Amino acid sequence: EQILVQVLIEREILDKIKVDDEEVLEYYEQNKDSFTEKEQVHLYNILLETEKEAQDVLEQLKAGGDFNEIAIEKSTGPSATQSGDLGYLTKGTIIPEIEEVVFALELEELSEVIKTDFGFHILKITEKKPETIKTLEEAKEDIIQTLLPDKQKEAFENLLEELKSKSEIEINEEALQ
Repeated sequence: EQILVQVLIEREILDKIKVDDEEVLEYYEQNKDSFTEKEQVHLYNILLETEKEAQDVLEQLKAGGDFNEIAIEKSTGPSATQSGDLGYLTKGTIIPEIEEVVFALELEELSEVIKTDFGFHILKITEKKPETIKTLEEAKEDIIQTLLPDKQKEAFENLLEELKSKSEIEINEEALQ
């Protein structure tokens, strides 16, 4: 009996429900922000406790010092052991004092010393990824996978209502007591 119900559900609901191109387009247009990947930078950071230390390190770097080695040796930040590598950071997720500078830097260019609540920073970026927006074609499968379960649930509920309306249900009051 359970298998018959499963077959009925699959035959009457799951196999028949499709998401059409108009629904995909409408969802895409209404949710374009979710298909946008904001600009990113691969950021390296040397964090120092005093402005004097930071200025001295900046001079070393400008004189040709190796950023990675100096970060390991002198940075007090948690990324020091990774040569100051903070990984890829997305625009809008970095503290404002740093973000403005970071996204204006050229590749491999050193920032000036930047003061934040954490200390004094010297930054550089090694890669920039521009903002990208998935095309409708690129997003189509994801959209279908988002919309399909809701459509299937709605169809299942409609089928249940239809079956209930066609069924005769008797309530045995004596058995309930």
